[in-house]
Amino acid sequence: MKLAVCIALALLSAAACAPGVRGGPAPAPGTVRVALVDSVPFSTELEDGWLPHVEVRTPAGADTLADVLTAAEPVVLPDGRVLGFAWDGPDLRAAFAYDPARRRLRWMELPDDADRLFTLPAFSPDGRHLAYVAYDTEHGVAWGMVRRDVRGPVLVRTMSVPVPATDAAMNFVEWMDAETFAIHVDVGADGWHRFRGTVSAGVTAQDTVRVSDVAPGT
Repeated sequence: MKLAVCIALALLSAAACAPGVRGGPAPAPGTVRVALVDSVPFSTELEDGWLPHVEVRTPAGADTLADVLTAAEPVVLPDGRVLGFAWDGPDLRAAFAYDPARRRLRWMELPDDADRLFTLPAFSPDGRHLAYVAYDTEHGVAWGMVRRDVRGPVLVRTMSVPVPATDAAMNFVEWMDAETFAIHVDVGADGWHRFRGTVSAGVTAQDTVRVSDVAPGT
């Protein structure tokens, strides 16, 4: 399965986030939900795929973000804000924070070393940390990173591991809670090199897992 079929995120409609739009009262904690709806096709020279829109649901109703396309659910924070990533076809563009109470979108530029083609990055459940995979294509290696916020200080950097030259890699990140992560670096036929750890302690374990052992979203 090509990477772009699995990932791509989001542009928010100008109408929903226009400066003159006023939102309603803040949703009660735990009442904001997101869903992936109304997929549309995309096509590039290398790959084709389908990307759904993001729908934000609150007690006041549901808003489909007309220009937001994604294949990974954004994170809903305890205060109701929604964090996600914007893709343009197979290319990761930026991160965003959407406030459903005010109907406002804030763009956040990704770190310069974040891989744009082969990684599903992830925010921690509390939105305080960003984990992703970085590449050095010249030397054929990749490593995991954890930062405070999107472009804040580096809190964790894993060791580098050799990766094959390919246009179909799938690196991804899982957060077990606000502190505990697992970063999976695609190493080809051997599966993924997995780095596990916490924000405070860094990497505490690493191993190699096969496709049959773990997959994005499971």
